[in-house]
Formats: sequence, C-alpha cells, structure tokens
Amino acid sequence: MKTSKKLITPSFSWRVKSRSQSGYHIVGWDEGEVWSCDCIAGMMKQSCRHIRIVQNKLKGLTDENH
Repeated sequence: MKTSKKLITPSFSWRVKSRSQSGYHIVGWDEGEVWSCDCIAGMMKQSCRHIRIVQNKLKGLTDENH
C-alpha cells in the first residue's frame, strides 16, 4: 500500500473517527492508487488504521477492528 505525506486533491476522501482524540481523520485516495491520511502515521508514510478501515469497507467488510 502506498501512502502520501499529505492530501493533494484526492479523487475520493472519507472521514474516519479517531480513537485517540476527538474528531475525525481524513483518508484520501487518488486515481494513481495512492492512499493518504492526515494522522501522524499516515503523514509519516506508514500504514494506518484509518486507511485499513476504508479499504476494508470498500472490500465489503464491516469489522473496524482490523
């Protein structure tokens, strides 16, 4: 999975509720198949829970604990 350091006009975006703080994180996906998230892990180009949640929902899975 590729991640981007920051969101640059993604083709699609989703809000994912944060577990560690109040509010949401923004997950983005552009047509080049680059995933991004505005959380600390996402900004450091690491895999993050927020991106995995969106990917799982897109695959038809509903369990957010993955």
